[in-house]
Amino acid sequence: MKKETLDRLQERMGLMDAAGVQAWLLRLAREKGQLEAVFDAIREGILLLNPNQEIEYANRAAVQLLGLPADHLGGRLGRFVRGVDWEGLLPVASSNPGFVRSEIEIFYPDHRFLMLSAVPQAGDSGQPERIAVVLHDVSDMHQRAASDKEVETVRMLTLLAAGLAHELGNPLNSLSIHLQLLGRLAKRLPENDAPEAQELVEVCSGEIKRLDTLVRQFLGAIRSEHKTEFKPQILQQLLRESLEFMRTEIQQRDIQVEASWREELPSILGDAVQLKQAFFNLLKNAIQAMPQGGRLAIACTAEEEFLRVDFTDSGSGIPLENMGRLFESFETNRPGGTGLGLFIVERIVRDHGGRLGVATREGEGTMFSLWLPLPDRQARRIEMATIESPQ
Repeated sequence: MKKETLDRLQERMGLMDAAGVQAWLLRLAREKGQLEAVFDAIREGILLLNPNQEIEYANRAAVQLLGLPADHLGGRLGRFVRGVDWEGLLPVASSNPGFVRSEIEIFYPDHRFLMLSAVPQAGDSGQPERIAVVLHDVSDMHQRAASDKEVETVRMLTLLAAGLAHELGNPLNSLSIHLQLLGRLAKRLPENDAPEAQELVEVCSGEIKRLDTLVRQFLGAIRSEHKTEFKPQILQQLLRESLEFMRTEIQQRDIQVEASWREELPSILGDAVQLKQAFFNLLKNAIQAMPQGGRLAIACTAEEEFLRVDFTDSGSGIPLENMGRLFESFETNRPGGTGLGLFIVERIVRDHGGRLGVATREGEGTMFSLWLPLPDRQARRIEMATIESPQ
């Protein structure tokens, strides 16, 4: 409670007699009970944690979702819910983003997937005084092959992709043919001009090939009939190829890229085309968030059961009111945007048995994190799905 509030409270209580103070305290107790009844009636889990991640409040849904014991108040969240990197997930340090949204997986009391949203509440010193956490159960989303909305969205995307391929295919072929003719003409120019002209033609040809590759990858990633081919993949190599693909645009935007990973990271099982499409979309998203240039940090680290990839930009961040619809199709706040990029990324990550998280602070930047399962974990998930869904 802030100092100004305490001062006013003391002043007011000083003007009351004992009966007045008692009546006022009873009123506060009733209001507290009413608020708790409201929080206990909703389906989302609500937690209030102090900076040490000790539980100050948990509503009934949070207790049920996380399997908290009766004496949970005052205990550290990590003591009751293991297997989640709470230290790295929750925004407890001043250097961490102001809003965190991430999907977590828990195995007790039931195997669930929870969408976690966390916002720090600052005290008088500017440091987080407590953390408000909201938990939404998204297990059904994982258990369903596809919801009606997703089926309809994929159908619309397929139609869009077919139209895009038709509209772009002919112009690209025509441009490629005319560039070949220009290349022949360039050879006839005087010796001083011919090399430069030839170089310009080669640059244009390279950009056309890049656009053609982008269209093909886009089509392959969103077509509902596309069958994901899981093969051993070296994630560092896929990241390098994605960065090389975006090299020209990165240089034009004056963006400094800092990539860090160990070369001996384990491989994963995945579809190379789809994973590079996800990386491309996240790179594109970060570049567009920094129109005046900036810094893009890409980190790849090995965790116990996942490879984690972080894309951190120094852009303007994402407004809090836009976070709820961030991964919905055709939702965008960027002029000229399609609203498909993050929708496709989340779909690809889920197809690989992984999860996607985002942490952001307005005015400071955004970090998108991908957790892609290592082969052993992926095999266990497939085995568990087979047991839970007998033919």
